[in-house]
Amino acid sequence: MVGAAKRCLSGLALLLLGCLAVGCAQAVPEYNFYAQAFNAQYEQGEAVLDILSGAERTVVVRRLDRQNTPFKPDNAAYYLDNVDPPITASFRASVRTLKTYNEALAALANGEAANALTARMAALTSNVTDGVAAGSVALGGPAAAAGAQAAVAGVAGALEVARPIFNMAATAASREAFRQQLVAGYPAMRGLIVELRKATPEMYEMMERSLVRRGSDESPTGLSLDADRVLAKNRQLLAAWVLLMDKSLVALAQAVAAADGNNSAMRIAGLTDASIELKVFAEQMRAIRLK
Repeated sequence: MVGAAKRCLSGLALLLLGCLAVGCAQAVPEYNFYAQAFNAQYEQGEAVLDILSGAERTVVVRRLDRQNTPFKPDNAAYYLDNVDPPITASFRASVRTLKTYNEALAALANGEAANALTARMAALTSNVTDGVAAGSVALGGPAAAAGAQAAVAGVAGALEVARPIFNMAATAASREAFRQQLVAGYPAMRGLIVELRKATPEMYEMMERSLVRRGSDESPTGLSLDADRVLAKNRQLLAAWVLLMDKSLVALAQAVAAADGNNSAMRIAGLTDASIELKVFAEQMRAIRLK
């Protein structure tokens, strides 16, 4: 099945390359294909962060209750089920930043007008700002409560590196200026993926702690049989996201190389191959998630 999917996607990529070779459009469809593949990784990350959001809330609220902590404004998000608590909010803003960055790369390659690119840059800058703000709140106390100081600091630090680059891109006056700033932002975006990957042990620990029931007679670990099954499923989802991030690092490098190299045939071919690998693997991981 994997081989058939790969052959199908390879055929699509070759068709797109053929269209590009004869000049059928100004657009570069390989970037659209890449953005779609990257969005599959984003979807997996969102599923993980949905679980993390509930786990973070459970872990921190338990600690606040044990310590009889008075109400503090910075803890407000922990008492509402329909918003992300600070640590998850920081991570989710980071994932959205990566998604918006990749969509901007595709839009640039596809000949999108400068005013539309300006709007994309504004959204990108907003995501970065949200992530930095959430990280600041989390590092003010909640991250310590959840044992995630290093993870939050790493992700927030990568966003801080990206912020001035994308602030400058938001004021760019030409497509070439946008291209230069998007390429300049690549090291920060790569660093962001690396930091999210490094944060996964803390994410897993938080998921595990949220399932523990102290004083339970069911297990010396405090995990019931049902909780063990939930944790095993969560571990699968998290592992799948890690492997998708590894594939994404390769695909992102190819996408930026193509953007920085006037879309030579060799660079476009590299982008296509990396996108196919990412897309096929994402479909495999999606099947695991839906079991």
